[in-house]
Amino acid sequence: MNDSNKSSNESSSVPSPRRRVLEWRDLHFGQLPNASLCLKNSNVQLHSGELAIIRTNTSQNTRRFASMLQGLIRPDRGSVLFGGRDWSKQHIRTQLKMRSRIGRVFDGNGWIANLNIRENLYLAKQHHGSSVKEIETQLDFWAEWFQIGTITRKRPSQIELSQLQVFQWIRSFLGPPSLVILERPMRAISTIMREKFVASIEHLQSLGSTAVWIAGNTFDNIASNVKHDLYMDLRPRELVNDDDDDSKTNETTDPSDPIENGDPS
Repeated sequence: MNDSNKSSNESSSVPSPRRRVLEWRDLHFGQLPNASLCLKNSNVQLHSGELAIIRTNTSQNTRRFASMLQGLIRPDRGSVLFGGRDWSKQHIRTQLKMRSRIGRVFDGNGWIANLNIRENLYLAKQHHGSSVKEIETQLDFWAEWFQIGTITRKRPSQIELSQLQVFQWIRSFLGPPSLVILERPMRAISTIMREKFVASIEHLQSLGSTAVWIAGNTFDNIASNVKHDLYMDLRPRELVNDDDDDSKTNETTDPSDPIENGDPS
C-alpha cells in the first residue's frame, strides 16, 4: 500500500469532531426580584447528541429560561450561543433561521387555538421551508412510534391532556432538530408513554440532536435514570426535601462528572 492510500484510510477512520450546539458563558439569569429560577456565573457547553437534565421544582417558572435558550429573551449578563452564534449579535432574520432548527415542548399551552392539531404541526415547518411530503413522512414515523394512529384534525381544546402532550413531543421532534428543549415533558403522561418518550430522545440523540430536559414534576423523575452528559439542580435549597426521591437524583450522576455552578467538569 502506498503512503497516499495509507494516509487516506487513516484519516477516514478518525471520527469527526463533535459539533458544539448550545453554549452559555458567564451566564447570570433570573436575578430580578421574585425570580424563581436563577443562574450565576454559569458556563455550559453541549455538543451534538448530548443530553442535559436541568432539575427544577414544580413551583418554579421555567418558561423564561427556555425562551432564553431560544434567543427570545436576553440573560441579565453573559451570552447564549446556538451553533456557535451569539443570539444577541444576530439579525432578526438570522435568528429566525436559527430558531427553525430548534424544537420545543412547552410547559403549558403552546398551541394556536383556532387551528387543528394537524395544522399546528404543519405550520412551523412549512413556514421554515419543509415540504408537505417531508412533514407527512415524519408525522407518520412518529405516529407509528407512539402508536397513536392517524394525526387528528381536532382542535387542541377538544383533545385529552395526555394525548395533547404527545402531540407536543411530535411537533418538537420534526426536522429532526439540532436542539430540542423539553419543558417538563412528562406532564399528564402514562407510564408506557414515558418509556416511549425516553426511547425517542435516545433516537434523536443517535441522529445528532442535542436535548435539554427541564425536569420539574414527579413524572420527570425518570429523567435521572437516563444516560446524560450534564446534570444541573436549580431547585432552591429550601424546596428540596431530604426524604424526597427527587432530592436523590444526584446519586445517579457519574461521580467522575460532578457539576458545579452549571459547569461540566
